[in-house]
Amino acid sequence: FAMLPVDVLRSAAHRTLPHPARTVLVALAAQFNGRDNGSITLTRRTAREFGLGRPETLYCSLAELVARGLIVRTRPGTRIPPKSAMYA
Repeated sequence: FAMLPVDVLRSAAHRTLPHPARTVLVALAAQFNGRDNGSITLTRRTAREFGLGRPETLYCSLAELVARGLIVRTRPGTRIPPKSAMYA
């Protein structure tokens, strides 16, 4: 179950999203458990489970969602030590 508010679905920011970015938004929403907003991650492995095979597609889609204000990055990802970016 992935809940997206109707206001988000009706917004111009959502209606004009490219298809891969919509998939990323749904994948993020599917991970929300009601208490972890701000701690949601989307790794390349998890993205593949949602049909997003190319890392560039994932990263471009996340950037598009942030730019449109549909998600907020609460923590950037790092390579050393390896930590995933977190989103709200």
